[in-house]
Amino acid sequence: MKHGAKTRAPSDPSSGAGESKQIAQVAIKTQGLIKDYGSGENLVHILRGVDVEFERGRFTVIMGPSGSGKSTLMQTLAGLDTATSGHVYLNGADAERVKGRRANRRGGQRGWST
Repeated sequence: MKHGAKTRAPSDPSSGAGESKQIAQVAIKTQGLIKDYGSGENLVHILRGVDVEFERGRFTVIMGPSGSGKSTLMQTLAGLDTATSGHVYLNGADAERVKGRRANRRGGQRGWST
């Protein structure tokens, strides 16, 4: 996954927003997200320091070649997988520390629960 991927904010002058600055609400954000599989000689780096923000109410496309980490990123954002290191923020709060939310892997259910 490309390090430092960013989306264009709605306040970008080229988007036709004019002089009025709109503050984009970030629904989910990652900082320094790293995901490795295996160990020793079999260690594979899937995500390497991914910093990305997804704005609330906007459609986002994640593109890349096979094996580039797209599915791993989405599974980590959804709470289906855990990162080796780094942070995932949901509505501005660290997903690991959000009260009442946790990775739910019981009873066949997976993902963030409230």
